[in-house]
Amino acid sequence: MKTKNKIKIVSHSIILLLLTGSLYSCGKDDIDKTDSMEQQTFIGKDDIDKTDSMEQQTFIGCWTHPVHTYHADGKRFVLYERANTLSADSESIEFLENGSLIERKNAGFCGTPPVSYANYSGNWHVQNGNIIIDVAYWGGMEHRNCIVIEITGTALQMEVVNLIRY
Repeated sequence: MKTKNKIKIVSHSIILLLLTGSLYSCGKDDIDKTDSMEQQTFIGKDDIDKTDSMEQQTFIGCWTHPVHTYHADGKRFVLYERANTLSADSESIEFLENGSLIERKNAGFCGTPPVSYANYSGNWHVQNGNIIIDVAYWGGMEHRNCIVIEITGTALQMEVVNLIRY
């Protein structure tokens, strides 16, 4: 009986040790030091009005694998990662220099896997420092008003201030 308890205590101690180690294993020191300073420089929402070209802010291009966050106060955020092309197996968006865009998202109302994706055309422009997105979706059209929180060479984070589907 005592041996079983000792084994149980030892196994729980090992698990606790592993969990504690995993909490401290990732930190800001783990950032890839080979990234250029340009990729590590953040551009915030206050910088949007200070430049004439969104291209200067590395906004133009493909952004994939969005992580949607919904806060208790009703605020909605989305974080994308930079990519060379639209993702075949997840949501993604490509902002083109001419003000048009392609958004890859659910092809239908059901979001239960396996999800089928389709490309939808739309437009974007800057208005009062916000990014205005008008794009088709499976049920009609969608109008989004977004604030760019930050842009780096590898990430784009926006707050979705207003979303209207019609």
